[in-house]
Amino acid sequence: MERVARALIARIRATHDGALKRQTNPRLFVETPDNFWSVEIQPRAVAIKLVVRTDEDALLRAGLPYQSERPPSYWAMKIYGYGDIETALLFVAAAPQR
Repeated sequence: MERVARALIARIRATHDGALKRQTNPRLFVETPDNFWSVEIQPRAVAIKLVVRTDEDALLRAGLPYQSERPPSYWAMKIYGYGDIETALLFVAAAPQR
């Protein structure tokens, strides 16, 4: 999962500057300076949870899979492998930066 996470972050960094800051929860990293996305390592699920700040309509229009995280502003998806990275990039693209 570490390789998938590194690949995901490298692809996001190709279009979005910033830095991930580790939170009190050692598996949670939040984008700075604008916390429009975050990732959480989920070892039991063998997944990475990606959370973005956007409106639900943007995700619906893009046809992206999502889960409620903290509605109405934050939505999540799970990344299980390299095959989910392209969808994750679209998920981040649906989240406008401030």
